Amino acid sequence: MARVLIVEDSVFQRTILKRIVQQSGHEAVEAASGREGLRKIDELQPDLILLDLLMPDINGFQVLQVLESKHVKTPVVVVTADVQETTRQKCQEHGVVELVNKPVNDEKMFEVLNNHLGSR
Repeated sequence: MARVLIVEDSVFQRTILKRIVQQSGHEAVEAASGREGLRKIDELQPDLILLDLLMPDINGFQVLQVLESKHVKTPVVVVTADVQETTRQKCQEHGVVELVNKPVNDEKMFEVLNNHLGSR
């Protein structure tokens, strides 16, 4: 069983992602802000991070910058409603392994989790 950290300010979106992660047989840990997410990354060392980009305290790109500066190698999947090509490119530049568009499709998320976590 892998540990997946969900960094998302929307309770609704976190609930959906948590359900999908748990149905995939993995442990879901939630963070309601970028700052909380960074704390939990340090504390829990998750196997995968699901990261929103638009959050009120620090945004997803700022989280990615901190992870880069600390040389954190945990794979990050960005889950966002922002589908602009510039966003996609910026995510790639920051080492994001995959970008999933909101609203989240259950089948797509199951596929993403399986691709990045396998049978852990």
